[in-house]
Amino acid sequence: MKRITIQGIAGCFHETAAHGSFPGEEVEVLPCVSFDEQFACMAADPELLGVAAIENTIAGSLLPNHELLRRSTLTVIGEYKLRISHVLAALPGQQVTDIREVHSHPIALSELGIRFTDMYSAAPLSSPARCGLLTGRHAGHAQIRANDEMEWRGDVWNHEAMLRDSTLEGQAPLEAGTPTLGSVMQQAGYATAMIGKWGVGGPATEGTPNKMGFGTYYGCICQRQAHTYYPPFLWQNDRRVYLDNELLPPGTPLDAGADPYDPRSYDKYTQRTYSPDAMYDQVLEFVNANKERPFFLMWTTPIPHSPMQAPDADVQYYVRKFGDEQPIEGKGYFPSRWPRATYAAMITYFDRQIGGLVAELKRLGIWKIR
Repeated sequence: MKRITIQGIAGCFHETAAHGSFPGEEVEVLPCVSFDEQFACMAADPELLGVAAIENTIAGSLLPNHELLRRSTLTVIGEYKLRISHVLAALPGQQVTDIREVHSHPIALSELGIRFTDMYSAAPLSSPARCGLLTGRHAGHAQIRANDEMEWRGDVWNHEAMLRDSTLEGQAPLEAGTPTLGSVMQQAGYATAMIGKWGVGGPATEGTPNKMGFGTYYGCICQRQAHTYYPPFLWQNDRRVYLDNELLPPGTPLDAGADPYDPRSYDKYTQRTYSPDAMYDQVLEFVNANKERPFFLMWTTPIPHSPMQAPDADVQYYVRKFGDEQPIEGKGYFPSRWPRATYAAMITYFDRQIGGLVAELKRLGIWKIR
């Protein structure tokens, strides 16, 4: 009889591989909680065999297991290839539309997409990071190396002044003619769009999205305008589109004497038009308008950047899940009654939008995985 240790419990893929490695033979499976425990058991018992995952065709090499093997005195005596499949399981009578939360093995979530496991930002700040992403240049050769607000223009941090004068908006621009992802795709015949946050050229510069290879733009040209999710306006190409919101400058504190633990104290920070909703509508509009031709859409949502603002239904879901928490009053542009719950709600909200976009691409018959 073969005694084989595995990481996992009865019914897991490791158990399948253990039995499959010795067809027709009697096998006793000894489960371990972790791979560290498994390798320790094998080191302590020379009669004990082990089956451990080494590589996944989607996720790549399981480097921690390679390192455990390298440090051990064990010998590889065979290989077993197992096709992995996952299912979405729910209670009888439930529909997919009823599901609010999925608990999954991470590989299952990545089976229908690409996992970027070695991505590095070009910089720890918004403008230079976006410059690197758009141009492919690292910081040593980048034109933009800081969040340069070009304060020589005037009172750029005064949101009331910016509302009156659009030339105060925006950060230092990319130079005219700079090749970008947008311009390269445009030259290849793609319809191009940038929807979301820009931050590498204000309205009065040569670094606007339309001049940098994006035929369609909608969002916050100026990063400072993205410091609230209820701004008075967004930009659509070269013009402002005014929203049904009043200007509430970032940094506005709670009213004097307001109770920071009373949710009503935060009512003024929620207005009528949530800017990510407006951006999402433009994402779907662009996809539908270009469904018959190749297109390149760069969706640079500001979520989940500060401030902590999200639809209340999503926030309350995580308040129930996490429990009560300490408010934040002087950080993150605006105060927040439930900062952790709101941050989680923002991620859930964007995840739902991604699902909506995928569903729309499938409905249009243009969803393909290569």
